[in-house]
Amino acid sequence: MYKKFLTVCLILTFINGALVAYGDYILADVYRNFARVKLLELNQSMKKETYFIGEEGFRGYMEDVGAEYLLKNDNSPGVGSLVVIPTFLHQYPINNKLMARLKLKEKVVYKSRFPIRIINPRAKTSFFCNYAGLLPYSISNEPIEEFKVYAVYR
Repeated sequence: MYKKFLTVCLILTFINGALVAYGDYILADVYRNFARVKLLELNQSMKKETYFIGEEGFRGYMEDVGAEYLLKNDNSPGVGSLVVIPTFLHQYPINNKLMARLKLKEKVVYKSRFPIRIINPRAKTSFFCNYAGLLPYSISNEPIEEFKVYAVYR
């Protein structure tokens, strides 16, 4: 009896782990896809300076395509530059002077039919830390991530 129970627990643990790992893969793929495909599309092959905030893997993908990490008090982006802000990642506020110079260019929403969410404040989940919620993962139909792409206009 004990061996059967242990076997069932191990199988369920493996299945749960595989589902959560796939949910994390989907999240990472969204960040990779945004940086390598959508951002280049929005910025015509990175002809304009691009800045961003956000961590947890997103930073690496953005830096790989030449975008610059925007520090908390930075007000240096020039007219025509793009500023990318992911909605669900842990982030700090942007400099108020810079925020006043931004105009929303596009909102990019990534959805998935796969219901496991790893980092999503709307789903009250944050696998790697607790800023978005106390649950390590959840089942939700909320978007995987939403990016707001701003243009510096003055």
